[in-house]
Amino acid sequence: MTCLRHTLSALLILGLLSPAYAVSLADTVDTTSPEMIEQTELERALTADRAQAQEQAARRIRAYAHTDRYSRAFFRDLVPPLHGIAADDGTESVRLAAISALSAVAPTPCCAPSRRRSFRSRPGRCAG
Repeated sequence: MTCLRHTLSALLILGLLSPAYAVSLADTVDTTSPEMIEQTELERALTADRAQAQEQAARRIRAYAHTDRYSRAFFRDLVPPLHGIAADDGTESVRLAAISALSAVAPTPCCAPSRRRSFRSRPGRCAG
């Protein structure tokens, strides 16, 4: 009988701990990754009113695009703000930084690598 009482006490304690453990696991699943934090910071800087912040963000995006640290999905949400900056009549250095970042992140279809090879290039077109 004494053994049964200890077993029931242990089962009761484990039964009370299990829901708490499950709640703590669910809380850790929804945490943000460092990539999401970096992407959010870049989006904020690109949509800021300060030209210096926009230029720095565009330069960081260009630098990140030349490394293998981030995937294409990382840059997908950053392309529309970069297009907005490039089309805006703002500071020339900011526009150039945005255009440079766009060319590093999303190459134009003309210059994208193709499966067939062409050995002659045409004026005004990419050889590819």
